[in-house]
Amino acid sequence: MYNIRIFILWLIEYFSDHLEGWQSRSPDLNNARLISERNIAFLHRSGTMRGTLQLVRTHPMDALFFRDGSWQTVADYFFVKYGKTVQNRSWLVYIKEYPSRGVFPLELVEVF
Repeated sequence: MYNIRIFILWLIEYFSDHLEGWQSRSPDLNNARLISERNIAFLHRSGTMRGTLQLVRTHPMDALFFRDGSWQTVADYFFVKYGKTVQNRSWLVYIKEYPSRGVFPLELVEVF
């Protein structure tokens, strides 16, 4: 759990440094400022990729998708698939260049 806190605090600091007032602005305004590609790593799986993070003002327990014949929340998916418990207060992000790869909870993403 300690590692997850480091990642979410680090990403929140990144957004605070690059998007003043990001939590009170619409995702469209925030995403208009997130224009540069970054190296992205994930806490729940190995590997990195390069892309532009985009915010989605939806929480992991509120975002549903259809998988294996049933509806599942993003939070439930990350618990079942990876054993990771995500905080429902977090927003989700996706990678602009790869939207089909899905959305990720803030605390499972690192940019560098």
